[in-house]
Amino acid sequence: MSQKLGIFAAVTAATALMSTAAFAAAPDASAMEHCVAMKDGKNIVADHKNDCKTDAHSCAGQAAAGTADSWINVPTGACAKINAGDMTGLDDATKAKLAV
Repeated sequence: MSQKLGIFAAVTAATALMSTAAFAAAPDASAMEHCVAMKDGKNIVADHKNDCKTDAHSCAGQAAAGTADSWINVPTGACAKINAGDMTGLDDATKAKLAV
């Protein structure tokens, strides 16, 4: 019986550690910014990848690629890099929102 309790305790501890690590890795909402991503004067948010609500549509994921008022949430500071044409260091989730 005590061996089963030991295994249960080990599994519980491992689960708690994994949950804590996943939570710690999640981006802080305050560390995000709205970004109107532009290249050569055109919005480069990919088709249906917008995070915004605008006058043209009512919820995220409804804008066609290049919709002028579409924006995406990106880590703070990433928007300036994107708009300067520098995509280095962007995570895959952010890259997937861009039509470049």
